[in-house]
This record gives sequence, structure tokens and C-alpha cells, in this order.
Amino acid sequence: MLFSNNMPVMFSSNTQAGIRACGGFRCIRFWDNPRFVKKGLSGAKALIIAESELWPNLLMSARSMGIPAFLANARVNRGTRRWLLAKGVLVQMLSAFTEIYPKDEREAAKIAELGAQKERIICLGGLKFDALPRSTEAKRGDFGFAGDVPLITFGSVRSREFGVVAEAIARLDGFQIAIAPRHRDKLGKLLRELRGRGLSFRLRTEGGGGRVLVLDTIGELNALYSASDLAFVGGTLAPYGGHNILEPAALGVPVLFGPHYENQPSEAEGLISVGGALMIRGPEDLASAARSLLSDRASRAEMGEKARAFVERNRGASRRIYERIMGFLMCY
Repeated sequence: MLFSNNMPVMFSSNTQAGIRACGGFRCIRFWDNPRFVKKGLSGAKALIIAESELWPNLLMSARSMGIPAFLANARVNRGTRRWLLAKGVLVQMLSAFTEIYPKDEREAAKIAELGAQKERIICLGGLKFDALPRSTEAKRGDFGFAGDVPLITFGSVRSREFGVVAEAIARLDGFQIAIAPRHRDKLGKLLRELRGRGLSFRLRTEGGGGRVLVLDTIGELNALYSASDLAFVGGTLAPYGGHNILEPAALGVPVLFGPHYENQPSEAEGLISVGGALMIRGPEDLASAARSLLSDRASRAEMGEKARAFVERNRGASRRIYERIMGFLMCY
């Protein structure tokens, strides 16, 4: 177990991925059972929940035991709204929080509409910005690319976007291309789309020749972004809600994405407003925007710097939330 200010910290998660993410901290698999949560909360000084993980037994037990509860990086999603079907349960859970820290004003308004007390809602920023690396050690040569030809990476592309992205790639002669599917079990479908347009490719795990690098590994996308001149972030051309558009932005890489960014509206609109990103709507639009930027080093550099600056201005929420909670506990 690791300690912060001599205070033991324990995490819980109901997924293996969440447990692995806890690193050296003690972590247990979560189960919203009254006996389980009361045992887990025994001796606790505070309960901190992230985003939208609302569990009635956990929150009601914390309130009955007099344990202050905090909701960090709070946001409303479909999982949150499902509690509206159980009359009064959602309001009871929200009332169990001592304070709620939405990631932005938009989420604050949504949470208030669901029944949270407005005086307990305090905007301190989004935690996602603080988790973003500012640089990596990656080089283009690590991925088999030349250093003097512009490179675009299509990251986290979902299966319903494969055709659109493949069509755009077919229109980008003269540039280096990489594509990373979001899910490796959809790799076959992606390769069929590339073959169908006469595009040669090489798998990251196999090497060899081929115009398009297909990243079929896990954990290398951020490094590939950092070696790129331009990034398209998937999950945005079809109604998936969008994947993390801030990852390339934090590395100073200009960003393209589609109209479906429901999971991160403030981030997407913020990047567009400062000139760090462009929204595109189809293969022709995607190819045209990519070709224009890949052909203009100065515009890419300016756009990438604006994207990086946007991320930097929004960092610091984790420190602000930590200080707020610790200040409360010292007086508790």
C-alpha cells in the first residue's frame, strides 16, 4: 500500500483493467453489496468516486457511517441516466456526496438537473488533462517511416469508420500513413477495406513493406502520435461518442475528428475554438483537410502549438481536487 500525507489509500474496481491501472496501490474488486461495502469502508476517512460510478449501497453506507463522499471528474452518461428509472434513487445517491467536482460547466448543469444540490457542485476542471504525457521518446524510424515525408496517423478507428478512412487514405498519395484500429478483433475487416482500395500495408507485428502501417499492437498509439505531423482520432465519424482527442493535442499534433464527439463536447469545441483542431464529415472532407495540412508545414506547426497550449491551460484539476478534499478532511 502506498501513502499520501501518511494517509493510506485503497482503490476498488470491478474490471481487471481498472485493477491493473492502480499500479502499486492496494486495489480490490468492487461489489455493491451492503456487507461488502460496509467492511470496505470500515475505518475510511473519505470515499472518492470518479466520473459516473454511482452505486446505491456504497453511497448509502458511506452516508450512514458518517464518511464524507466526493465525486471527482463528474459527468453524466447513459449509465447515470439509467437511475432515473428508479424513482428517487438517483437523488438519494447524489445527496450522499459532500461535494461534486464536474469536469466542466456543461456537466455541472446536467448534474444539477438530475437533482444534485447546486451549492455542493464545484467546477475544478477535468482530470483527463493531467493524465496526458507532454512528450515521448518515439521517433519515426521506430515505426519504419522516413523523417522527411509528412506522416498522418489515423488513431482508434472503429469498424464502421474503416471504409471512410480507407477511402480518404486512397486520396493521400505522397504522404506516409499509419492506422490504428480501436479493437484488434476487427483487424480482418480493416485489412479487407484496405485491399479493396488497392492499398498495400504492413502490420506492425510483422514488418515488411507496404504503404500503410497498420498498428496491431497495444500501448504504442501515443508514441505513434508523437512521431506524426497530423492525427485523426476515430470513434467520431460514426456514432460511437469519440475517443481521446486530447492525446495528440497534448503532444503538439494538430487534430482532425468527425462530428460524433458526444463523450467530450467541451474538449472538442475548445480545441476547435482555439484553432488546434478541425471537424470533418466524410472521406472527401477528411482527405482534403489532411492533404492541405500535410502540405503546409507552417500551418501544421501553428495548429499543433495551439492544440498543445489548450491542453496546458486546462491542466491542474487533480491538484485542485486533492487540495480541496484534503483541506476538508483536515477540518473534519
